[in-house]
Amino acid sequence: MFGAMTPVSHVMRDKFISIRPTDRMGFADELLECGAEILPVLDRGRFVGLLCLRRLIQLRRSYDCDSRVADLMLRGIECLREDATIAAAARRIISEDLPCLPVTRDIAVVGIVTPYDLLGGLV
Repeated sequence: MFGAMTPVSHVMRDKFISIRPTDRMGFADELLECGAEILPVLDRGRFVGLLCLRRLIQLRRSYDCDSRVADLMLRGIECLREDATIAAAARRIISEDLPCLPVTRDIAVVGIVTPYDLLGGLV
């Protein structure tokens, strides 16, 4: 069990599947159907957006398999440094209504943190 001031690096998921903005939604759908609920979108290793099952359920009728991930991903999400606290991550996830936050070391994405990860770190 950790406290609110524990770095997110202690509770983040460091194994995750990512996709590229140029990938087609058919490929993203396959990954989501296999159990991935959140897909960070990386362009040459840099975080550019987020694709999540929740958003796709909302958009289900407005895209086809040939649509590009870049056209449907969430944009403008600032990454969280790996030394940010669980409390800071929780505030951001709640205030911005996000399914997760990407965690970075320098500019490289090294993990993602979800509300479940944060709760797991506190319980």
